[in-house]
Amino acid sequence: MPIELSPDPVAAQLANRTAEFIRAIVLPVEDEHRGVANSEAVRAQLQHATKKAGVFAPHVAPEYGGHGLYMRGRAVVFEAAGYSALGPLALNIAT
Repeated sequence: MPIELSPDPVAAQLANRTAEFIRAIVLPVEDEHRGVANSEAVRAQLQHATKKAGVFAPHVAPEYGGHGLYMRGRAVVFEAAGYSALGPLALNIAT
């Protein structure tokens, strides 16, 4: 039996929105700060913008302000965020 690895439509749509957000908002900040969030203000700025764009915390349960994605859905969103060095920080998925 084949294993289905495709994300569900909700996760795929969130991944697309995340990719657009990374290109439009995060990459210019990354360029400005040479790829380093060198202050709490940069992190706060990025996370505020991410919340406003509706792509913050894809792994967190909805009752806590996230999207509640399972691993298969997280993978595509995390990949989109990882296009930028600051993307995971912006989405609150950085370790």
